[in-house]
Amino acid sequence: MKCNHIRGITREAEKDIKDLKCPICMRLAYTGQFNHNCSCSPVHIKRIIDWKAIGALVAGILCGALVGLYILNQLQKPLPESPMPIIPVAPTQAPTKTPTPTIKETTYRGIASYYSREGCIGCSPSLTMANGQELDDSALTVAYNRAPLGTQIKVINITNGQEVIARVTDTGGFEKIGRIIDLTIATRDAIKCSALCKVEVIEL
Repeated sequence: MKCNHIRGITREAEKDIKDLKCPICMRLAYTGQFNHNCSCSPVHIKRIIDWKAIGALVAGILCGALVGLYILNQLQKPLPESPMPIIPVAPTQAPTKTPTPTIKETTYRGIASYYSREGCIGCSPSLTMANGQELDDSALTVAYNRAPLGTQIKVINITNGQEVIARVTDTGGFEKIGRIIDLTIATRDAIKCSALCKVEVIEL
């Protein structure tokens, strides 16, 4: 069978190529414009169709293989290490030391006298002090105007250095006659004070 696309060629050339592929038929087959009325050999046409199918299959296999190799290569890559989160740490503070409270001392110097129920002129035997209690001559208490009632004070005899701690339980008008404190008999005797003595009074 002769190919209609090969015309004008010599008989020798036609004999040589009649069983070969027709390049025009090949091109038309691949572009979908193959003319089935062509008188080319059916074997030739089948061979063209087979090569087209095989080419598509090979192309598909190669494409799939390339995709598979790419995916395998991506899976074999080590995953990027995520940076460890930086957690801020609060600075360690040294324990603060509790300041030691300072004792404020208030000091006065002056003349001390003493008073008692027995020696109080015009006073009843049940002499009541400013804190509402009766005066007790044997208690280490004082009458003092420069500290609140209940305050602990230290009374020092400046002459001999003797000292005693007493509690303020009373007030009085003794400052009007030049004295700063009145002592009970027990407080007076504790610092070996006579009727009058020079003392130093420290508020504790």
